[in-house]
Amino acid sequence: MVFEPGTYVSGALFLKSNVDLHLDQDVVIQAIQEDQHFPDRWTRVAGIAMDWPAALINVYEEENVRISGTGTIDGNGKYWWDKFWGDPPRSGGMWVDYTERGIRWAVDYDCKRVRPVVVYKSKDVHLQDFTVKRAGFWTISLTFSERVYVQDVTIRNNVGGFGPSSDGINTDSSKDILVENCDIDCNDDNLCIKAGRDHDGLRVNRPAENIVYRNCITRAGHGLFTIGSETSGGMRNIEVYGLKAVGTSTGIRFKSAQIRGGLIENIFFHDIEMEQVARPFQFELNWYPEYSYPTIPEAEKQGEIPQVWKVMTTPVEPPEKVLRSFEIFDCITSP
Repeated sequence: MVFEPGTYVSGALFLKSNVDLHLDQDVVIQAIQEDQHFPDRWTRVAGIAMDWPAALINVYEEENVRISGTGTIDGNGKYWWDKFWGDPPRSGGMWVDYTERGIRWAVDYDCKRVRPVVVYKSKDVHLQDFTVKRAGFWTISLTFSERVYVQDVTIRNNVGGFGPSSDGINTDSSKDILVENCDIDCNDDNLCIKAGRDHDGLRVNRPAENIVYRNCITRAGHGLFTIGSETSGGMRNIEVYGLKAVGTSTGIRFKSAQIRGGLIENIFFHDIEMEQVARPFQFELNWYPEYSYPTIPEAEKQGEIPQVWKVMTTPVEPPEKVLRSFEIFDCITSP
């Protein structure tokens, strides 16, 4: 599938098996700023299985799919940034409303924001050479997928604003993943591994495994490489090397919560460079309590309680399931 040069304003696109979406240098696929053009699909977002708007470009339960070329996928995200927290940031939107109601933990799930690229329950997918900018939410999500190769992708999310939760490349309970030679500027975790949250993540119990992130550079953002905070399904056999952070707030970052659980094992770091990084290493096992330990206020119980709230507040039983263990080997950084 090849496009003539130009900007194409679009709702959700679904790529089928054995398709190569090729974007030449002067081709831009831009998200239309209207929610109705991104219908809800069953997926997982921030560790919880739920209905969520389809992405701009979706590889959804398919095989042998490629997105290639030096063109641009434009998430056109400011519409969803303002919906979340207003303009300027934290001045309005759902963020202010939910914070005042004592349900800050729910806004990330209830404020449905469109992602630029999602690979979901798919196999043998190759993402190569293109640029993604202005993500409404996470930029590239690889969820429940196998044999995905992300190569030479550029991400520029802080264009024309400050997009909340604009993670770079998230591998979520997927396996046999290679991410290399990417250049990421975002407003959250740049390169991230996830595996489900709390009760729902333990129910699915699917690890992220056999993953290599190498030879990438990160700029603005919260973490050069992040484990979590969704760790419940566990993570294993991950190698991270040849990465460089320039001005990223944190280098190697582990974050989870006391009710999350998950076995983290066989993680190898080597040949990492950091410049102008405030925290080279950060371990947070009680991360963001007001978000990680949700309770529904009595005032909110007077109306109908959304299903995702019920899932998020379901306790883990028995409590022993949330015991965590970390086994980290060969953590070597460049001088």
